[in-house]
Amino acid sequence: MQHPDLSLSGSRFVIRAARASSIVNSSKFRIATAHDVSGSISRDEYNLMLKGYRSAFINLAPRFGAGGFGDVAVNTVVWSSKEQQQIAIPWFLINNTANAIEFANTIGSMNRGFDNTTAPGTAINFAVPLFANNQFEGKRWVINVSGDNKQNEGDSTPQARDRALAMGVTAINGLPLLNDDTNLLNWYQNNLVGGQNSFAIAANDFTEFGTAIEAKLAREMQPSEPVPEPTTIFGTLAFGAVASWWRIKRKSIGN
Repeated sequence: MQHPDLSLSGSRFVIRAARASSIVNSSKFRIATAHDVSGSISRDEYNLMLKGYRSAFINLAPRFGAGGFGDVAVNTVVWSSKEQQQIAIPWFLINNTANAIEFANTIGSMNRGFDNTTAPGTAINFAVPLFANNQFEGKRWVINVSGDNKQNEGDSTPQARDRALAMGVTAINGLPLLNDDTNLLNWYQNNLVGGQNSFAIAANDFTEFGTAIEAKLAREMQPSEPVPEPTTIFGTLAFGAVASWWRIKRKSIGN
């Protein structure tokens, strides 16, 4: 699958990562993980989120490379308000157990950066161009968004989702935390999640974040991602109309 050129000179998209190496590394997937660090997340909750990410990557470490996942390139973005997004961890190739543990330890000590309002649509718009102009090849582009609140500022989340898919992102998946809003899963499914085999997994609170993100990452990196029957744990988006639109748009950009 050929992706469009996302380095839009003069546009609102700005790639803030360092210039990539000329050496191209092969990877099955590229996953941009986008973490909500807005003011509704307390210091203790933020630390639980980091602990959950660290334990998830350590538990999944043997499955990278020859373990079944293959080689996966991952980066990490933290975000809050419409003017607050930054790359916390640049693209990192995970192709064996040692690399996965190294990434786990890095994300486990990640600085927070922000503490403000909630703009997931702007975070998606920020993440899209990061898939261009780096040293990794990966036919599947995934944006992995976690958060504990609906949009209350910034770019329209549904419009950001639709534009991301039109520009070559394969899927946007979500991990809503329901501790402050039990309807947040529905909002993620209707406004944020979209694309091929896209889905959302909810956690009731931050104590469940590690279990939820491990299940989410494992599902995202499977060689084949069938859509499961709905359960009390997994929330999946029935995106028939969006998928039809997505296929038409993909054809229009040469995929």
